[in-house]
Amino acid sequence: MIYIQSKTGGRTENQDFYGTAKTPYGELIVVCDGMGGHNGGRHAAEKAVQIILNSLLISSNKKPVEALNKAIENANSFIWKESQSFILGKGMGTTVVALLLTPDKAICAHVGDSRIYQLKEGKILHRTFDHSHVFELVKAGLINEEQARLSEKSNIITRGLGIRATVDIEITDNLSYQKGDRFLLCTDGIWGAVPENELVEMVSQKSDIETIITQLVDKIDAIGFENGGRHDNLTAALFEIESSSIIQNSEVKQSGSTKKIPTSRSKRLIYLLLILLLGSMVVDLCFVMQKKPVVKKIEKKMIIKHIHKEKQQTADSSNQSHPSKNENNQNWKKS
Repeated sequence: MIYIQSKTGGRTENQDFYGTAKTPYGELIVVCDGMGGHNGGRHAAEKAVQIILNSLLISSNKKPVEALNKAIENANSFIWKESQSFILGKGMGTTVVALLLTPDKAICAHVGDSRIYQLKEGKILHRTFDHSHVFELVKAGLINEEQARLSEKSNIITRGLGIRATVDIEITDNLSYQKGDRFLLCTDGIWGAVPENELVEMVSQKSDIETIITQLVDKIDAIGFENGGRHDNLTAALFEIESSSIIQNSEVKQSGSTKKIPTSRSKRLIYLLLILLLGSMVVDLCFVMQKKPVVKKIEKKMIIKHIHKEKQQTADSSNQSHPSKNENNQNWKKS
């Protein structure tokens, strides 16, 4: 079950666009937030939605993730060519979030700062990471997400459809889902208006999704007008899952869940400990190998010294009993 609502907000035109389709792979939901003057943003968002939906409907690719990726690439190419062909199209582009629910799993794709949330009983299981200037600062640990949300530069995106000839699409294709989970797709006009915990609380209420989305959009629109009425377009789509996916990633971490398999960090720690242990064994072995010859050398010296001492004692004894022989030997040596 899905419900979508979109409002113009405090702008003169609504440049958000959305669409859904039952494709051969499963249910597809697409939400775009256009940008660019002279109606360019609206045109870009609308074309992106249409191209992505139609591409999935006619695709013969057996892999849904590849089909979705190709569909978004097609949309990017079309918008880029149009933006370069017409003067009024210069600078137009759009963000995109696309959710493809196959019987096996959920596939999330996004470019820009529109978002997808997967929620279960008020907790975030998965959320896309914005392609924006401020979220690069978040990634670098310079600011937190709430500071990013409130920043004056929060609207500067680092990726978008139609901005360049090619596009880097971020796709997550390993999301399992269960009955009762909810997927929220929204533009920044929604998530940027309230703290994330409040947004999650509002869309996690135990009510029908139509009521939830209507109340959410109306509340955020009212907040915008209370603060001067210059707020952004706002679009939200809420999908409530009616049956569980075939594949269940019970041992693979999604945001907020417990991971039962070793993480890359723990693997690195294990490898480090093994290397240290092996290094210690090598050092010990080298020490033993170096130590043995020294002992033998010392023992050899002691034996030679002992033999020399015995010979000296024998010679001294002989000299005392045959003194004339000693003198004759010395003279012979001299001559």
